[in-house]
Amino acid sequence: MSVDTFPPHPAAPRRPRLAARIVEAADGIALDRGGTRFHLEAGGVDAPALGRVLRMIDGGRDAEALEREAGGADMPRLIRDLAAFDLVDEAAPPAARSGRAALFAIEDRTNRLLFTRLYRNRFWRAMLDDPHAVPERVFHGMAIENYHFLFRESWFDSPVLAWTGSTPARVAMNRFYGEEVGHDELILKALEAVGLDREILARTVPLPETMALANALSHWARTDPILFFATLGVLEGRDIDVDSFVRAAERRGMDEAFIGPIRAHAGINMNGGHGLLTRELFDALDGIGEDELGRVIDGLDLFVELYDDFYSAILDHYAVPGDRVRRVEGFAPDTGLPAIAGNVTTDPSAPEAAVPRRPKLRDGVGVAIEPASIRLDYGDQGCAIDILPEGLDEARRLMAALAAGAPRAQLAAVAPGFGAAGVGEILQALDGLGLLEDADPGIAHGVSGAQAMRELRRFVAAAEARICTGALGRAFAEGSASRAQLIGYAIEYHQVVRMGPRAVAPALGHAGSPARTRLLEGFLAEEVGHDRTLADALAAVGIDEDLLDRLVPLPETFALTSTLAVLAAQDPVSFEALLFLFERPAQRFHDLLVDRARALDLPEGFWSPLVWHAGLNDEGAHGDISSRLMGLRDFVGREQTLVTLKAAVTLLEAFDRLERRILSHYGPGADPIPALRLPLSMIATRGEPAR
Repeated sequence: MSVDTFPPHPAAPRRPRLAARIVEAADGIALDRGGTRFHLEAGGVDAPALGRVLRMIDGGRDAEALEREAGGADMPRLIRDLAAFDLVDEAAPPAARSGRAALFAIEDRTNRLLFTRLYRNRFWRAMLDDPHAVPERVFHGMAIENYHFLFRESWFDSPVLAWTGSTPARVAMNRFYGEEVGHDELILKALEAVGLDREILARTVPLPETMALANALSHWARTDPILFFATLGVLEGRDIDVDSFVRAAERRGMDEAFIGPIRAHAGINMNGGHGLLTRELFDALDGIGEDELGRVIDGLDLFVELYDDFYSAILDHYAVPGDRVRRVEGFAPDTGLPAIAGNVTTDPSAPEAAVPRRPKLRDGVGVAIEPASIRLDYGDQGCAIDILPEGLDEARRLMAALAAGAPRAQLAAVAPGFGAAGVGEILQALDGLGLLEDADPGIAHGVSGAQAMRELRRFVAAAEARICTGALGRAFAEGSASRAQLIGYAIEYHQVVRMGPRAVAPALGHAGSPARTRLLEGFLAEEVGHDRTLADALAAVGIDEDLLDRLVPLPETFALTSTLAVLAAQDPVSFEALLFLFERPAQRFHDLLVDRARALDLPEGFWSPLVWHAGLNDEGAHGDISSRLMGLRDFVGREQTLVTLKAAVTLLEAFDRLERRILSHYGPGADPIPALRLPLSMIATRGEPAR
């Protein structure tokens, strides 16, 4: 082709088809595409022969067949050059399936997972086999955690409501979301029957497994909608779900005031066909690529693990005698921040308070009282209120009261002839025209960002002492940590660090000062690529990067990173306030790690990058990142304070759960390979150890 510089080569078509008209002339051969001529250099091949070669590129042969039949022409190069100028198309069908066919494969995997894991869950076995042996507090605990889950449904449904991949799927998802709104109120009604009200629940921290499931779904809804769609059939009761729980509660003889609202919720799901939502969504898709389908099927394993843990945790926690409600104050009773949070709940069914509470005419509103009307003017706008002669005195008193500002009841009292409804209509009209303000502006309920951070650090220190066991550091110090456990720690640490930039990046999209943006941009830039350093560490002990890239994180690892990602995307204050938990110096921990690694004869190439990476956080003052970000905020409200407190507990519990799971999963041996968590697709193709 008579072009000196080629554009970047795209992937060459597997079965190429010429996308231009062949033009043969005395001076050679050209290709015409929409009036643009591309002249081909024959390269030692005569023009008729080149024409024959080009005509072979008709979509009927793959690249290998074309090369065999080309008779010496450099067919691979020709096709690459043609592809570089978009002169060939792909005639082979895409590596994809219809949405319906993809769902069959997804359901096959889901059913196997449900029958091998979820249906054998000890919570469900206890409920179905002998509910009389299950303490009532476990039934209450199921309702508590289900309330927390449904209360957060907007977290994980809303990100897909604007998904552009399929209009019918988007419409179905929006319809479903509209039907789901308020279902937490049904569960609340059941809990009120056992003495738990809205305010208590607002100050209650869900179990870490509940938050792990909710945050995973929120993360997938935002980043992997097809995987999220695949989870809905299970979550909405296609199989074992809340109706089985209702039957168990009925057999147990639980009070109808408790069971009834939960039964009503189950009936909504069943009557609305919510368990079939996944089928409706997939049937609306144009198709799914094999690469995406493989990722979704592999992701289902992690979803079912998280869902399984959700139920097990309910039984484990609430079966223990005593008050098992996890009040946020109980994690750090001697700190001030829980008190600052105050009462924050609002009953969505309660009538809205009239606003403004103490209506007052804005400064600059002119009032002219005429025999049959009142004229109000404010700049270029105003209105006239027609008044009967007998109501003129009351109208004067009403305007005088509005000029000073007064409660609505007082305004109605000075004009009884208008009636409370009539006064209300006048106020609504005036407010709609922008003529009113509030004589009682109220006060801001909260503290500065810097003060909130001071109190939060004290809360975290107290809560950490109650929550975190320091399992890994203790195992290092005691000399009980195995070679496999040290390598397992590095594997999961790598997963967290690799996910870090993707988790942090959404925080940049939130509005804020230029100083905040620069601070976060600098932090993110310094975090990118650190996973490669940790990959080098693992390569030193035989875990190559190709294998490392394919590993599935422990559910506790994924819970930690997805929680950070969700905070970054939809709770920027909690994200900023709690980011320091991921960046704190841990010199003692790393000293113990090095000592144990040396004792186990692990090479310096393994432990040195781990310590070096920890040092980067110290050098970049990343441990102080939260104080610097929160110092830029003038105000943090009391409800946001409470939300941040609960998020702090969730993260502290996530860190502790991960440490304990690393020790139990990777075990006491020397070889971590048997514990590696490989995706289903890799197990099937390579025959590697199953997870």
